[in-house]
Amino acid sequence: MKQNITLISDWRIKDPYLSLFKNQLNQEIPDNLTYDISHGIAFGMISQAAFILKNSYSQKKKKSIHIILVANSFNSAKTPILVEYDNHYFLGEDTGIFSLIVKNTPYKAYKFRFLPKEKDFLSNLILMAKWASNEDLNNNVVEYNEMKIQHSEEYSYYKSDHTISGKIVYIDAYHNAITNIPADIFRDLTKNKTFKATIGEFDQIVVHRFHEYYNAQEPEIYLVANRMGYIEITMYNGNVSILANLQLNDKINITIN
Repeated sequence: MKQNITLISDWRIKDPYLSLFKNQLNQEIPDNLTYDISHGIAFGMISQAAFILKNSYSQKKKKSIHIILVANSFNSAKTPILVEYDNHYFLGEDTGIFSLIVKNTPYKAYKFRFLPKEKDFLSNLILMAKWASNEDLNNNVVEYNEMKIQHSEEYSYYKSDHTISGKIVYIDAYHNAITNIPADIFRDLTKNKTFKATIGEFDQIVVHRFHEYYNAQEPEIYLVANRMGYIEITMYNGNVSILANLQLNDKINITIN
């Protein structure tokens, strides 16, 4: 049976490093299906990578291996960490990203029993992926109990002010701005009501419109429920994040009337 492997990185695709890594991966685990989740993560932005991975990993079959190449130090003295969570494997350097993925739910984490000193970090990472693929972890790893904790900022709802607060967590290739506000929460709280969304830090924009689907007839900037189930800021045939000068981590406050 072919092993499903996904890759997410801040490496971009201009340089040859990604291709070299894939070649090495295919040599060690030849019978695999490799899927690229994204290689456009903002450099070192583990919160962005965690958001995308957490909302995409479940589309792959159980026991898939999700390799995380974001904010890596490439320190050969560091052991790669393998996290078993929700019947999937997450593999990479412990930068704090694992804690953003598992949050307060059960998981198991492993490190090398004996770290090969003659290998570099990526070679060791691929070796651990090979063990996971071959179900040969028991003799080669020990439990890892020192996971770095990275606290994430969740959306908030202030009942007294009738306000939902969140932030922009990702800007896609079409320059749409994706927030961390779940679309279901937005729908429940704004049902049959009007709202005012204020977005940005300095050059703020105001949005009053919401559509369930992308709407080619809408002339203004609007909110939409995207395929990942989150509120997205968009406009038809326009690069909204460029035109409105929206940035990662910009705040969005939605006041419900």
